Amino acid sequence: MGDRSEQDGGCTGDDSEPACHCQGSRLLVLLGPLRKRTERDKLVKDDATGAFRVDDSTMYLAQHWALEFYAAQRAKGAHIHMLGYDAPSGDPNDVRRPMVPQKAAGAAETVLLNGNATQLAATEWSWSVQDVDFLDTTLPSCCCFFTEVMIVFHGHQAGAYRFIETSLRQLLAGRPVEKLVLWTCTSSDRFSPAQTNNAYQHLGWLVRPKECGCGCLVDRCHAFDPDCKPRHCPDGKTPTTILTSGETNGKAVRLGLDPRNPNPLSSPDGRLRQITVQPDGTTAAGEQITAQMGQAGATFFDALTCGIDPTLLPGGVVGQPDPAAVKKYADKNLVPSAVKKIPGKEQNYVGGKTKANTHILINKAAIKEALAAIKAANDDDRPAMEGQLFRELLEVLLHEASHRKAIIDGTHLNGAQEEDRNTTALIERLIDLLKKLKTNLPTAPESGKLALGDGEGLKNEDIAKWIERLRDVVKGEKGYRYRKVGGALPPWSGKQRHIRRKLDEFKRKLAEIKNDGSKNADQKRAAAQAALDAFNSDVSADKTALQQEFDVTLDFGFDQTTFEPTANVAPTDTYKGAAIP
Repeated sequence: MGDRSEQDGGCTGDDSEPACHCQGSRLLVLLGPLRKRTERDKLVKDDATGAFRVDDSTMYLAQHWALEFYAAQRAKGAHIHMLGYDAPSGDPNDVRRPMVPQKAAGAAETVLLNGNATQLAATEWSWSVQDVDFLDTTLPSCCCFFTEVMIVFHGHQAGAYRFIETSLRQLLAGRPVEKLVLWTCTSSDRFSPAQTNNAYQHLGWLVRPKECGCGCLVDRCHAFDPDCKPRHCPDGKTPTTILTSGETNGKAVRLGLDPRNPNPLSSPDGRLRQITVQPDGTTAAGEQITAQMGQAGATFFDALTCGIDPTLLPGGVVGQPDPAAVKKYADKNLVPSAVKKIPGKEQNYVGGKTKANTHILINKAAIKEALAAIKAANDDDRPAMEGQLFRELLEVLLHEASHRKAIIDGTHLNGAQEEDRNTTALIERLIDLLKKLKTNLPTAPESGKLALGDGEGLKNEDIAKWIERLRDVVKGEKGYRYRKVGGALPPWSGKQRHIRRKLDEFKRKLAEIKNDGSKNADQKRAAAQAALDAFNSDVSADKTALQQEFDVTLDFGFDQTTFEPTANVAPTDTYKGAAIP
């Protein structure tokens, strides 16, 4: 990447524009039992105190602290993402339905923590559930790299490291991670080069230094850190740091999290184990990962400070360290190690794949190819080809403008919410443009075409054709919003899932009818129509709500010959009840 010349403009191999505006972010992940206890879908209260019972006192406190920390980050305009994976008994219940923060107040509550009724204050943000089709789209593509990733979990949590090596790996999608914080208990026992589970070597490989995948030249990029301060993209040359629990007086210790303390995050003596991962090829293979005990009071994750809580060590921190015990710990846990590739295909985040990216990635080679095809096309095909190219470029540019404004204003949201805002803004902007065009462009009598002023500027253009293309963009964006937003944000995602479940049932019913040897063709068609009527009745309320929200028509049926179900989503000529100009 660094040897590209000025002559080629620093372009990537696919002729993509190199000048990017990559966005760095912080990521906070909570894994464990995060919810109040339920029995038969009802919350359980303690008989003696009336306080709500929770599945795990420490992790419930952790999620409450996380909401307050997230609110403080958002209040100062920081770019941060937070995900909660409820895992009552091991692996998360559903990695495709993470808990995410929503801008809705959480009520004050009294919960039973470690046997004591504890009052927790109201929070500015609360949790909702986000539906994700693919793990590598959990986070918006605009986040090109992470300055810090912090994961809070129990060291003894069954499946915790498997979750990091598989699910979190897909979620990161190959993005560079400059610092990883594993805030957990007993990680010295579970996260060590001496362990046979290879978690230590695997995570070293996962977060080893990488250059940003956006395809730009590092010395010509215009990236931002999570606080929107200018910086360069990661260049893959700076070592990665991992912070986690270590030792006190030669004893492996756990970390604490208690929001009631001045420093909510603490270790017995204020120290953390500091693990360094060097770039590939810069050291001997067996020495790519090194470790040492850091100094007390280390700062991390936007200036959080590791506090001191001697009670985290059984018996407290008493006397001077035992040199023999310290050496024994170091010989086991602070020795150099190699990285070890996690089995499976490596994730390669490259950016520019969705409309919510922070840089405009326009493929110049594709444009040249499209223009050449337009030039060679006949008169009948050329207008449609021109319109397609125009629509694609306009959508990319307008989505980018909306997203960049959100970054600057500090109103950036998660992927689906971001797409909802961008797409809605785009549609409304184009509708306003259409209104102005139809109002302010008079007809030029000599040509029969619309023109501006004296008509010279647009004399040879059929403006009616371009107005129709703008209308096509609006309708295309409505269909896109139905798929991208409706499929991910509640309550619309729930309605779409209900329709899909019923459609699967309808498909199975049609297969039964098709294979029913006791019916002739007419009888099968009649039975299929009855099944269709029942399906439409079952989904009527959801179908109506979706059609009204997204201005689309949902049409379901079946093939009269194959008995396969059909489903079609067609954007209407209206938006919010009014006709598109």
